[in-house]
Amino acid sequence: MELEIFKASKQDKTILKRMLELYQHDISPFSNADLNVHGEFGYTYLDHYWVEDRRYPYLARFTGKFVGFVLVNTHNYLPKSQYSIAEFFVMKRYRRQGIGKTLAIHIFEQHPGVWEVRQLPGHSEAIVFWRNTINDYSAGIFQEIADGYRDWRGSIFSFDNSKS
Repeated sequence: MELEIFKASKQDKTILKRMLELYQHDISPFSNADLNVHGEFGYTYLDHYWVEDRRYPYLARFTGKFVGFVLVNTHNYLPKSQYSIAEFFVMKRYRRQGIGKTLAIHIFEQHPGVWEVRQLPGHSEAIVFWRNTINDYSAGIFQEIADGYRDWRGSIFSFDNSKS
């Protein structure tokens, strides 16, 4: 598979911003987000990924074309978690080809530790994707919290990929 995954530089921010719009459109039935007065969803924390520690923006290209992104941070709900997938996106055209799973596993490998991956309530496609991906990656050793935790109302998957 010709999937290239790399940390997004500040010069890549415009590309990531545009892809975030596609992503937010995709999840809008679950997030209930609307466009702002400029006709955009906007993403409050995008600039933070280049000025704050422990935020990691990644882009993915397949056969030279941008196909997705991952935003990783350390803003967690579960007490022992060290990393969180803040946002994860693969363009619809490239889904169900193993790209998302490859991308997720690559990101997990970059950051050994205790992970949590959250899904918006009702987003069953995301829940199935993450359940299968994390099950395969962790050899079935993970926790699934179906009814949320604290003020998070969606599902949460948690696992530990620390190197012993």
